[in-house]
Amino acid sequence: MKFAPFALCTVLAMPAVAHAQEDGGSWKPDTHRSGAGAEIFLWDTDAFGTNLPIIGFANIGFLDDFFIDVQIPFNTSFNGPDDFGLTETTRAAIGNPTVAFRYAPTMGDDVEVRWFVGGGLVFPVGTINDDPDFGLALVGGFFTTTLYDGYLWALDALPIFATGGVDIRPADWVSIQTELKIIPWIALDARNDSELYIQNRFGAEFRHPEIGIGGGLNFFLVADVTDDGLGNDDRAQVAMEPYVAYTNERFFTRLGLRQALDEPLGFAFDHGRVVSGHLTVGGSWD
Repeated sequence: MKFAPFALCTVLAMPAVAHAQEDGGSWKPDTHRSGAGAEIFLWDTDAFGTNLPIIGFANIGFLDDFFIDVQIPFNTSFNGPDDFGLTETTRAAIGNPTVAFRYAPTMGDDVEVRWFVGGGLVFPVGTINDDPDFGLALVGGFFTTTLYDGYLWALDALPIFATGGVDIRPADWVSIQTELKIIPWIALDARNDSELYIQNRFGAEFRHPEIGIGGGLNFFLVADVTDDGLGNDDRAQVAMEPYVAYTNERFFTRLGLRQALDEPLGFAFDHGRVVSGHLTVGGSWD
């Protein structure tokens, strides 16, 4: 798989260092910033073709310390095998739009701490189209993102979720972050069972407080605690993503490599397993 287009987009998008952060280091995490943009993933596989999930997002601050979060996912699978494996075909689908509400204050002096709690509703678009190609495109998006925020791609289910997390700043150049989501998938088809997913992200980011260049590493855990698990009696998927990033007062971009580390989707660099390019681009207005 080639990730040169992602790298090229990042380089072209970076403004001059002179326009970087002027606030001396009080940079905000994604969870405490009003902004909008898109996450773009890329994974190529023989089974599904080239998958290109795009998740549009907006984080809108209102009142004091309250946010509305919106996600709108799409996936397109190019040049994948048809139902008979004889020719190549293209599949596309819109995932499940999501709206969440969060309370996200900031506290602390010597060690700055930002935390949040909230919950979200998922609109089950995946239930309204019974076209097999539509369903396969959603599965491709689910796999490409290593099952994380899998409610975006759910079929025949109404997911809801509760969420919470924290961002700790022991110094103005480092951020330690963790986030938890508890996600019931309520079955909309009597032939299926409801499921309960729990996911967690833990990571650290390092950033020059004046010029805004940095990078970090995130670890992801997705666990299905219901009877069926994720398949083959495997109840958890672990992934990691190293990334480089640039942020200034109005623009942010991040380029990472999402890697499934264990079954059922890993190990990442084995043939047919999941390793995805991940580009985030967007702008902020606070």
